[in-house]
Amino acid sequence: MITAKQTRQRITQLVKQDSQTAQQLDKDTKQALDFIKQHLTVFYAHYASENGISVSMAQQKVSKWDLEQWQAVVDELKDEDWLPEAKTRANVIGTFAGMSLGMMVGAIGAMAILRLQNRKQQLVQAKRDEEQRSSLDLVNKNMAKPTTKKAVQKAYDAEIAKAQENWEQKAKAAQKAGKQPPERILPGAELSDRLWSDSDKLLADVQTSMFDTMTRSHTVSDLSKLVDAHRKASSREPATIGDKAQANNYVTERLLRTELARMTDSVNTASYISNGIGWVNIVTEPGVCSLCAPLASGGPYKIDSAPLLPDDTHPNCRCVKVPAMGPADSPDLTDDTIKASGAVTGRYNDTNDPHLDKRDEIATTMYDEFKKARRSNLVSKISLNTSVDTETVASALTHVFDSKYSLYSPTAYISGGPSHVIKHFDPDYDMALSIQRLRIGKAISPDIIMLKHEALEAKLMDEKGMKYDDAHAEANKSFNYVAALIKWKEAHHEQ
Repeated sequence: MITAKQTRQRITQLVKQDSQTAQQLDKDTKQALDFIKQHLTVFYAHYASENGISVSMAQQKVSKWDLEQWQAVVDELKDEDWLPEAKTRANVIGTFAGMSLGMMVGAIGAMAILRLQNRKQQLVQAKRDEEQRSSLDLVNKNMAKPTTKKAVQKAYDAEIAKAQENWEQKAKAAQKAGKQPPERILPGAELSDRLWSDSDKLLADVQTSMFDTMTRSHTVSDLSKLVDAHRKASSREPATIGDKAQANNYVTERLLRTELARMTDSVNTASYISNGIGWVNIVTEPGVCSLCAPLASGGPYKIDSAPLLPDDTHPNCRCVKVPAMGPADSPDLTDDTIKASGAVTGRYNDTNDPHLDKRDEIATTMYDEFKKARRSNLVSKISLNTSVDTETVASALTHVFDSKYSLYSPTAYISGGPSHVIKHFDPDYDMALSIQRLRIGKAISPDIIMLKHEALEAKLMDEKGMKYDDAHAEANKSFNYVAALIKWKEAHHEQ
């Protein structure tokens, strides 16, 4: 059985591999930029006057010397392992190279970038194969029943279909609400096309930039500055050829890590299902974000309804599912049993957490994470997932997390103080799980009722000055969250 400790070690390994991939991309990019500078310098030294190269000079017809430089480039790149898509693009670039001096220089820059993009495509496929192989090795060494590539592909296809269905529902809800649809995480089948599409944009941009770089440079030093990368890879306004190449790298890394996360999730899902695992928890990567921390606290999840990684989290996510114990696995679960099993704790209920200790601890952690999250994003996401208007969602969340009222305090009362003190609402386990389901787009009907109950209760207390007990009872007449949740659990055989 795979343990949480093994999974954390695996995540550390995956993050390290991601870093190595980024370093390889940076190395290939530097080589491409050095190639461009080398050949630009040759043209500059041959043609430039003290004022550089004029626009009219760049527009002149190619000479025999120019064609010799082009042939040198072709010879230098001929041993590259070119993909068919790259060969097609190279032929087009070669056609433009003969039109003028400026187009020739642009074509040389484009060929350098094309080699870079060709290597990216090969790297992406190699990393995807490596991720599947290493993930399969891990589960097959630690789970009783081995998993095949065919089973992984079936799980992968099912995850893609489910993610697409979830996205379409969210997109329709967004359209109905007059909002932008959520980001769609690309399936692997579309990844190569997306990378080639991005490549074509970069190639066109570089060809234009090469012409500008050549005519704007007054010295070789100027030329170098206009080629090198100066900004962060994630910069929204890349300025130089190098900046644009680095920005393209950033997108490639993001798409690749996201696809690799889905591959790992598919391997794990296929293995867990074939081995009869019914429940899973989520182990987070180091430096967990405010989106994933509540997911980890909200487990375990039934494997057939667990959050999809990364489709229900975010691009770049490296969180991983691990087998967990659920209520059906051990109705008399105790802490000693859990620790002895090596498994992660299961979903708590009145049987395995009679004094609410664990549930209160989890609820407090989840509330803290929700409060840290950017509220506008949380409101927008929940509204998008549910079609409940943002005003209602914002009011409910403010009421639950931020507002203070005169509320019963058993601690103060027992210690001899007043029975009621001004304070926030105490964290509630079921409500924390409801908010998490709302956030990731897996809401059940009681979760919607909870939102409307809290928003109405807030209005009654804040605008009409009603006390909590009275406002709660009044809100229950229209939106009784507790009753709806009990009914739902009974219907779905949950405690």
